[in-house]
Amino acid sequence: MGTRHLLRYVLLYSVCFWVSAASSQSCLTGNFSIAYRGTENQTMVKTIFTARKELFCAGNLGYTKNNLVRSDGWLSLFTESGNLVWSKRMQVPGYDLLTFRDMTAATDSTFLISGFIQTYWGATDPLNPVPNPNWGVLLHVDRYGNLLWARKMDKSFQPGTESTFIENLLKTRDGDIVMNTVLWKRPPFQTKTVMLKMDLSARIKWATAYASDIFEFRFNLSNRLIQLANGAIVAAGIIDQRIVGRDSILKVNYYWLSLDEKNGTKRWDRCYLLRNKAANVFFPESSVRNITELPNGDISFAAYADTNAITVPPASSRSVNMIADANGMLKKTIAYQTALPGSYTVDGSGLADGSQLLLTENGGSASIAEIDVGGRPVRWNTLQTTNGRERAAAFCTGGNQYFVFMNIPADAKQTQLVRTAPAADVNCRIIPGDFTAYTADFFSGDNAQMQFGSDSVMQDPFSVLQVTASEYPLQRTDECNYSCCASAAAATMKKDTICSGGFVLPDNTRIQYSGDYFVRFSTAKGCDSIVYYSFEVRREPSSLSLGKDTCMENKDSVVLYATPGYGQYRWMNEPVSTADHYTVRQAGVYSVSVQNICGAKTSRVTVHALCDAPLYIPNAFTPNGDYLNDVFRIPATGKHKLISFRIYNRWGNLLFSSDDFSRGWDGSYRKIKQPSGTYVYQVEAESLLTGRKISLAGSLQLIR
Repeated sequence: MGTRHLLRYVLLYSVCFWVSAASSQSCLTGNFSIAYRGTENQTMVKTIFTARKELFCAGNLGYTKNNLVRSDGWLSLFTESGNLVWSKRMQVPGYDLLTFRDMTAATDSTFLISGFIQTYWGATDPLNPVPNPNWGVLLHVDRYGNLLWARKMDKSFQPGTESTFIENLLKTRDGDIVMNTVLWKRPPFQTKTVMLKMDLSARIKWATAYASDIFEFRFNLSNRLIQLANGAIVAAGIIDQRIVGRDSILKVNYYWLSLDEKNGTKRWDRCYLLRNKAANVFFPESSVRNITELPNGDISFAAYADTNAITVPPASSRSVNMIADANGMLKKTIAYQTALPGSYTVDGSGLADGSQLLLTENGGSASIAEIDVGGRPVRWNTLQTTNGRERAAAFCTGGNQYFVFMNIPADAKQTQLVRTAPAADVNCRIIPGDFTAYTADFFSGDNAQMQFGSDSVMQDPFSVLQVTASEYPLQRTDECNYSCCASAAAATMKKDTICSGGFVLPDNTRIQYSGDYFVRFSTAKGCDSIVYYSFEVRREPSSLSLGKDTCMENKDSVVLYATPGYGQYRWMNEPVSTADHYTVRQAGVYSVSVQNICGAKTSRVTVHALCDAPLYIPNAFTPNGDYLNDVFRIPATGKHKLISFRIYNRWGNLLFSSDDFSRGWDGSYRKIKQPSGTYVYQVEAESLLTGRKISLAGSLQLIR
C-alpha cells in the first residue's frame, strides 16, 4: 500500500505554541507539574525513561464491582514534555485482581511487566485446581502498548503450592532477564523464593531456590535487583520471623544476596536485624528501594529503617543508606532526615560517577536528593504537596531532567507528574526544605539460616495467559508548565488494513502485527508532533502450507493443519470456515485455499493409504539397442529418496552404482558389454513420508 493512500488514515497534530513574544525565540527550562485524571483509583508503580526519550509507566487501577474491590493493570506512555501518547487498562478474564509490581526494558522498544492475578474465594483455576488462585504473571509489551505475549506461573510446582508472586525483574548485560519469585505453600505455612534466569521467549536457563526454617518471604524479598561490574546479581529486601500458624511478626530483617549470573549459584548472603519488636502489621515501605555499586566496589543499599516499634511512616522513621563491601559486609549506615519528623525512601537511581539520586517522602513533601559516593547529600529539591495529599510513587531520570510521579490517596483518581532539573525551579512545586545526614547504628548481624539448591521443577513454570486491553482515557490539567509546548488535543484513531511486513513506519519500524502505532517527531522548538496509526494486518497468502504428505495406515482419521493466522479458510471447495484444521477419514488429495487483500493461494497435500509406498524393481532387461527395455533402472515413485543402487556380477565385482533414480545400468562395464546371465542388485532408499530406511536385494537377468 502506498504512503499517499495511507495518509488518509492518520492524524497529525503539533503541540507547540508560543507563551509570549519573547519566548517565541527560545523555550524555557521545560519544567512542569501536570495532573492526569481518570475514572478509577490510580496508583503509579514504576516508570522508565526509554531509549526514545519517553516515559513508559506501569501502575494499577482500583475500583468496586458487585460490592467487591477489584484491580486492573495500567500501562501508559508519556513524552518527556508530559504529553500522553496512550493509556491502556489491562485485564485478565476470570480473575478479580491484576496487580503490577515491577517492570524492566526488555529491548529498546519492548518491556516486561511483572505482577500477580487473584480471584476471590470460591473460584478455582482450571489448570491447577487451587481455591482462590493467586499466580504470578509476566507480560511482554511493545512501546505502542501492544501485547506480544503473556504468561502465568501456575504449574510445575511441588504439591501444595498455593500462590506465586513475580516480584522483580532485571535485564542482564547479555540480554537475558533475571526474575525474583516468591512461592507460598498451604498450611503448615511455608514460603520460598526462586531466582531464575530466562530469555525473552520465557525459556528458563537456571533457577535457584532458597528458603529458611526461621524466616519467611511472605512480603517483598526484593524491591531491587542489580548486576555488578563483575557480572554478579545482587538482590536485597525484607524477611520476617513469625509465630507459627499466625501473622504476628516477631522480628524483621534485611536480607542481601549475591548470585552468580552464569549458573545462579550463591556467592554470598547477609542478614541484618531491622526490628526485633513484635507487631501484627507490616509496611512495605521498609524494603530496599535502590542498590548502587560504588566506584571502589562497595555496594549502597538505600532503604527505610523504623527506629521505634512499628508505626505508620513517617513517624519515628528514617531513610537510610547502608554501605557494604563487595562481599556484603556492612561498613557504615547513614540516615537522612527531612524537616518533618520522619521520612522513607521511595525510589532511587544510580548515576555514572557512583553517586545516586534518592526520592524520599515524609508525608508532607517529597525530596529529590543527590547523594555522593560517601553517602552525603550534595544538593536536593523539595516538592511541595497540596495540603499533604500527594505521595511520591515513582522516579526516573532522563538526561538532566528528573521525573517524579505522585499518587494522591485523598483524590485517588488523579496522578501527578513533575519534571524538574537539579538547579531548575518549578514555582508551583519547589519549596525550601531540609535534607540532613548523620551516621547511624541501627542494625546488627543475624543468621538467616538460608538453604539453597537448584530448582529443577522451574524449567517449565509458565502457561499462556489471556489478557485483554482497552483504552483508559486521562484528562490533563497543567498546574504549571514552564515550556513553550502545551498539551495535545484528543486524537481520533483511524484504522486501515495492510499486508504483513508490507509497511514500514517513518522511524523504520516494520509492521508485523495488528495493533496501534505512532511515530513521534520533534518540532524546531522541541515540541511533540505525533502521527497515529492503527493497523489490522493480513497475512500474506504466499505463506500458506499444509506441510508434507501424510498417511492413514492404522488410523481412523487424520487432522490436516494449515498455516495459522488467516481469518478464513476454504477446505476442498466447502463453505468458508475460520478453522485452520480439517479432519479426513480416507486417502486422497486434499486442498485448502485462502484469499485476502494480499492475494490468494491454494495448498495441497496427499494422504496415502499406506505410510510406506512399495518400491518396485524389474527382474530382467534386454540391452540390444532396440530402445525397448535397454536400461535396467528403478522406476521413480516420488515417494522415496534413493540412497544407493548397486549391481554386482556373480564374482562380487561392482559393475554399477548410483543414487539417482533417473540413472540405470546399460549392461556394460567400462564400456565393455557384459554377457547374458544372472546379476545381483542391492538397493537402499528412504521413505519421504516416514523417513524409514528400505533395504532390498535380489537378482536380475541380462538377456541379449
